[in-house]
Amino acid sequence: KEWQGPRTTPTVDGDRIYALAEAGDLICVETSSGKEVWRKHLEKDLQGEHSIWFYCDSPLVDGKQVVVKPGGKKGTLAGLDKVTGELLWRSTELVDAAEHTSLLPVTIEGMKQYIVFTMESVAGIGQDGKQLWRVARKGDVAMCSTPIYKDGIVVVGSSYSTGRATAFMVTGSGGVFKAEQIYESDFANHHGGMVIVGDYVYGLADRKKGQDRSEADLKCMELKTGKIVWTNPSIGKGSITFADGNLILHSEKPKEGLVALVEASPEGYKEKGRFSQPDPTRKNTWAYPVVANGRLYVRDGTGLSAYELK
Repeated sequence: KEWQGPRTTPTVDGDRIYALAEAGDLICVETSSGKEVWRKHLEKDLQGEHSIWFYCDSPLVDGKQVVVKPGGKKGTLAGLDKVTGELLWRSTELVDAAEHTSLLPVTIEGMKQYIVFTMESVAGIGQDGKQLWRVARKGDVAMCSTPIYKDGIVVVGSSYSTGRATAFMVTGSGGVFKAEQIYESDFANHHGGMVIVGDYVYGLADRKKGQDRSEADLKCMELKTGKIVWTNPSIGKGSITFADGNLILHSEKPKEGLVALVEASPEGYKEKGRFSQPDPTRKNTWAYPVVANGRLYVRDGTGLSAYELK
């Protein structure tokens, strides 16, 4: 009851919006009126299995289908007809419970696939639900940070007792793929996300393994090697996005509401400015800042703020 409300970002596709509620209700509504077009329940209709904090990932629209993660023995992923909601396929080879990370669509060696990160593994699932590759990567408590990808390298991050970043090189030929671990790094990204800018990864990483996850540092890491280039306390624990050469950071701490602008540079921490929201929430907030059409949108537990960017 303390954390009621949607935990995902809705997906807009033309004149339709697809949204997933924490308890598993997936709905499609008209953008113009909000009228419901169809509805599915990931557990009741698709026999799904969620993780500790229920469903927290965003629906992925790809072509004629919307792809979601019900989790469970019927298949971790499911592809639905985006017009009717009809079930098209399940990932029957991958049956892990649904974690809190969103799917990452990528194309590797000419083949479109969805990268999924669970408590047990990292995998690439084809557009028809077929498992293309999978590697073991054990987690703890919850996986919250969505994978990132560039030039064949998949990076996943987690906190708790398995706090680290792990990178895999994915290669393929003729529709046959394999993934091999290339490094692990001291980059315990909990749930604030990571971004790739050029040849470097930026994100807010927890300072300690185990249960003490109250503080974090902004880190810059080499994508190809996992080497930590620099570390700075910055705003502490929070979320990150990238726009126009800059990192935009949003603190998760209640009553602070800090937002900071930092240059995305491997040469060191270069903060350009920061401000506090006028009426920040009294509880932790994990929503990512969003930049669109010249405005910065910051959401917390009590409201949504918009700021002009210059």
